[in-house]
Amino acid sequence: MAIAALSLGSNLYNRNRYLASAVELLAAAPLRIIKLSKAYETEPVECSPQPWFLNQVVLAETSLAPPMLLEFLLGIEERLGRRRAGERGARTLDMDLLFMDALVISTARLTLPHPSAATRRCVMVPLCEVAPAWIHPLLGLSASDLLARSTAPGRVMRRREQ
Repeated sequence: MAIAALSLGSNLYNRNRYLASAVELLAAAPLRIIKLSKAYETEPVECSPQPWFLNQVVLAETSLAPPMLLEFLLGIEERLGRRRAGERGARTLDMDLLFMDALVISTARLTLPHPSAATRRCVMVPLCEVAPAWIHPLLGLSASDLLARSTAPGRVMRRREQ
């Protein structure tokens, strides 16, 4: 069994519903959710003007190999209406595999840890909520240290309870 961190994001239509549906599908999957961060309103960066995102991080235990887990996540995205309209376009759901334990993988299809996770506040803020002590295997810094050192743009605000 491995511990994996997954980043969920949505910036189209009913963002709350998309994140909740993704979590529901993950909970019924061959993995066990250990922790779920709160949802955060995050400003889009590195993309054309578009609506703000709602982001969340899931920490889960799984027996799936990384490539299989990635395919499973892509299947959930598709099931929930993800259409890939250009790079970094608005989306109903985006799911990224951030890390699995301390694995380091670099293939054409999968890179672990996720290559830009450590530099995105929309990922690091919710990750620090569920796994602040996780050590980035290439950088040797904890999630908390990475967030504290971040100078990345983009506002991240905890979502008010509804």
